[in-house]
Amino acid sequence: MKKINTERIDEIAEKLNDFSLQESEALLDEFANEQPDYFKYIMRDDFELLGDDEHELLLFTSMTLWFIIKSEKGNLEVIDADTIDDLQDENWSAIENLPPLKGQEFDDYVEPIIGPYSQDELLYFVLDSFQDDEEAEYFINKESKVPLFVALKSFVDAAIA
Repeated sequence: MKKINTERIDEIAEKLNDFSLQESEALLDEFANEQPDYFKYIMRDDFELLGDDEHELLLFTSMTLWFIIKSEKGNLEVIDADTIDDLQDENWSAIENLPPLKGQEFDDYVEPIIGPYSQDELLYFVLDSFQDDEEAEYFINKESKVPLFVALKSFVDAAIA
C-alpha cells in the first residue's frame, strides 16, 4: 500500500468532521459491520473504564482511520480477533521496550515506534487526536494514552497489511 500523506489524511478527516450526526452514526454502523471483531475489541469494558471521553475518542478515531485507509486502499480484509490479539501483544511489547515515560511529552515517548513506521502519518494523526489543549474536543488523561495508542496502532497494523 502506498504511503498516505498528511494532506490526504486531513482532507478525509475534514470530510468526516462535516458529517451530520446521522451520517456519523451510519458510518459507525458500517465500520462495526465491516470490522466486527475489532469493534468488539474496542467496546470491551476495559476501554469503557478509561472514561467517556477516552472511549468516544477511541471509537471516533478508529472509525476515522478505517475510513481513511478504506478510502485509499479500497475494501479492507476483515480483521479477526486472533490478529487483533497478536498485534496488540506486539505493540505492548514495543511499548514495554521503550524507556519509562517520565516528564516527557507522549509524542516524544512513542516517536521511536512511529518514526520508522511505513504509515507514520496515520500514527501522527492518532497523536493529534490526543490533543491536550483547551480547544480539544476530548480530554484524555495521561494514563489512557498508552492503551489508546496500542489499540489504534493495532488497527492500523492490521488494516495496512
